[in-house]
Amino acid sequence: MSFRRVSVGLTLLVVGLALAWPSLTALAQQINGNPIKGQGPAGAGGSIPVNPFLPGSGLPGGQITGQEFVIGPGLNPVDAAKKEEEARQKLPFKSIAERLPKGKGIVPSQPLSAEEAARWKSLDQNIARQSATRAALLKQLHEKTRAFFVAAPGFGGGRMPAIRPNDELIYERFDTASPSQPGKEATFPTSKDQTVEVVKANAEQYQTHFASLLNFVSPLSFGYVKDREHVAGFQSHRFQELKAQPKSTLSVDHILLVGILVHESPVVYLTEELPNMEDTRKAKTRKLDLFEDAGLTALKKGEDLYVVEHDHTLRMLGALRATEQCLQCHDTQRDALLGAFSYTLRAKEQE
Repeated sequence: MSFRRVSVGLTLLVVGLALAWPSLTALAQQINGNPIKGQGPAGAGGSIPVNPFLPGSGLPGGQITGQEFVIGPGLNPVDAAKKEEEARQKLPFKSIAERLPKGKGIVPSQPLSAEEAARWKSLDQNIARQSATRAALLKQLHEKTRAFFVAAPGFGGGRMPAIRPNDELIYERFDTASPSQPGKEATFPTSKDQTVEVVKANAEQYQTHFASLLNFVSPLSFGYVKDREHVAGFQSHRFQELKAQPKSTLSVDHILLVGILVHESPVVYLTEELPNMEDTRKAKTRKLDLFEDAGLTALKKGEDLYVVEHDHTLRMLGALRATEQCLQCHDTQRDALLGAFSYTLRAKEQE
């Protein structure tokens, strides 16, 4: 009789597990960080996965009480809370007020054209989309509205907490040094008597400049901006790499940053690497040359590019204007000129 009862019990257990397996699988996927459809703020990669054991997740169980994160079976809540606090200490709120230039930028003397306004709007949307996911994660980390650590693979109730793969973005780090300048800087015209041709900027040159702008501002490095006194995870603007544009006929050989907000007069920061805002603190500077002076005058009027050509080489000055995303930190107004890039472009060698 006893053996029969055991057999019947085992049979019922197996049947029960089989029926429950789909639900258990779905729950495991939620614990491992897969998105719950329709929940979590949208970012660059779609929905941000939410913790199914927090209030509002649509699933029962778990709550946040102070430092305690109850995020499901198999994980010590104390270990999880400790990891959360360590993450907040590694990515603390910091003030960036002292790092920001005191200048407010130069408002263009003429309204931007429809084409120019559309380019900046597109750039602003790209920056917002690429920065949103990490900003949302860092906000959740500091507001303690999300559990970032789950039980690492293994057995037993003492498994160590591991961050969800999708959440590793909060620790995103960039090299402190930018790549070296690809080539030699052009210096024409060396005098007012030297003849150079001012050319109308074309689509390829606009594409090169706006791709460089997006590269330089590095949206993932924005972090979470609560206000200027409370910013988490921010890293200074810098070039990460220099990618050739598809079907480009030109190579970018040199880029220098033109600053207009810090010094009494505009200056060019001389760097052996591509522009990096950290380098401006110690970089040597020079006055604007004839080309850059003429180009800056055009940019102040509302132009975005000023291009001259000499001996199959182009020099191009491109505007750095304030977008909506810039206003989170910079005390200025939209479309104000914050600086410029001074480019040297040369024709690519035919293969």
